Amino acid sequence: MMKLFSKKHVLFITLVALTCLPSVVGAQKNLDVCRLTTDTRSLKHGYGTGIYEVGKFPVDDIDDTTKKSYRYEMDGRVYMVDVEVEYGDFNDVEKGKPTKIILSLLVKLLNDNTSAPMVTPVEAASKYRHKWGTVYLSTDIVVGDTAQHFQLTCSDGLSKDGVQRGEPKWPKKTSKNK
Repeated sequence: MMKLFSKKHVLFITLVALTCLPSVVGAQKNLDVCRLTTDTRSLKHGYGTGIYEVGKFPVDDIDDTTKKSYRYEMDGRVYMVDVEVEYGDFNDVEKGKPTKIILSLLVKLLNDNTSAPMVTPVEAASKYRHKWGTVYLSTDIVVGDTAQHFQLTCSDGLSKDGVQRGEPKWPKKTSKNK
């Protein structure tokens, strides 16, 4: 005859399962998020524009490279910006615990007839772990007096002052600042 578990044993097993479940589920969720921004500067006069967000995207899959392409137009110039985020060290990625993050940024000026096509690739890597913080890389395309600056910033989605998922929470308009 088969012996059944007592209520005390069932309660204990349930508590252990409920305690472990959030850490298992949390370990599989990746909150990393990246943002591409740009600004324009005059080299001769020293002034520039504000910083504009070109795009923002989550990086959910640690097994595959995340690739995004953005088209950006400014002052008659057309830029094609390709970004990639990859988790390095194949053996660690295969185990589901990557130890390195690699960012790539490639900017092409498409419609400049005054010179040879400009292609500026840059790459950066950082150690990767829980709450790894923020890493960024940037490049400039200079045509005449104008420098177009592009920056790719990636963050763990948790650290203070890093890139966060979702829309920013803007202050609500009150009767004092109408």
